[in-house]
Amino acid sequence: MRSTPDAGAPKKRRPWIRLSLRGLIVLVMLVGLGMGRYVRSVQTQRNAVAAILRAGGTVSYDWEWDHYNPDIINPNGRPRAPKWLAARLGVDYVGYVVHVNLIPQRAKSRTKANDQTLAHVGRLGHLVSLELNGAAITDAGLIHLKSLTRLRDLNLGNTVTSDAGLVHLKSLTELRGLRLAASRVTYDGVLALERAIPGIRITRDEDFQVYPNRQRAIDDLGFAQSQPIRVACELLVHRARFTASHQDWSELTATVKALCTLEADDQISLLKLAEARAQCIGILSPYFAPKLPTSDRQALQRQCTDRAIDALTLAVEKGYDNVLRVEGDYRMSGSLGSLRDHPDYPKLIAKMKRNQAAR
Repeated sequence: MRSTPDAGAPKKRRPWIRLSLRGLIVLVMLVGLGMGRYVRSVQTQRNAVAAILRAGGTVSYDWEWDHYNPDIINPNGRPRAPKWLAARLGVDYVGYVVHVNLIPQRAKSRTKANDQTLAHVGRLGHLVSLELNGAAITDAGLIHLKSLTRLRDLNLGNTVTSDAGLVHLKSLTELRGLRLAASRVTYDGVLALERAIPGIRITRDEDFQVYPNRQRAIDDLGFAQSQPIRVACELLVHRARFTASHQDWSELTATVKALCTLEADDQISLLKLAEARAQCIGILSPYFAPKLPTSDRQALQRQCTDRAIDALTLAVEKGYDNVLRVEGDYRMSGSLGSLRDHPDYPKLIAKMKRNQAAR
């Protein structure tokens, strides 16, 4: 007869975790290894910050940037760790550097950032934004940025950067904005980088000529037409928006027709033409131009569509194959999605994809 346990006897509780001496040693080693790696990463960041400050630059930590808009610095930001802990250990233990500014004009030192400075910057793995406008860097120095896989915005204006330097940026797949004003980069270099990072938007010298000339373009259509093709496109689109908002239908019509007469022969200019004409299709819609006669609206929209397709076709024939920029996504503002209903549009997309596959 089997005995039954005494109901009144206390039950023995088994420990949740049984850790042998060997297991405890392994656990301590793992914790120590993790802490060691963390301390080394903090020291690396400290050294980088020190090098940036010696070059007259500034840094911003993750807790200084707005949560919803990382492009806005919060001057009242505080480390998320307790104040006493940050004061005792230092800010590099409780935050990551996400923005570095090495523009000499804003620097507190006459020393310009150089390739040695970039070697330290390249170790900041959480960096999102980097300002190097006017820095004394070379193409070879840009190789230090290859590991900054979170970088989204980079300013290389007023540097000696050329096509050879852009090659080192092809691994930065999160890069969305690149400014190249007064650099030595050619259109071939721009196209090569755009193929490697389809979602990137590259700003060159001509893009900075648009804003100061907007009012003159509104007053003088001939002036807007006479500008370099990429500047003329932006000015004419701005003029179209202005005349539509003021219900000046004759000037709106003249502006759209002027845009449709522009010609270009390189891939980037042709794409800019196609994008500008596609934007005008929306400007001519009843929402923006409600009192424009329907017959005039339809004729102008048809003309914009056909001429946009013409420019895109020529760009594709010349080898343009950035499907992401043409079709657009949430990151792209100049997409040609308004051309989707044109019968030639899917054919062009298919040809671009074939060109990509053949590369």
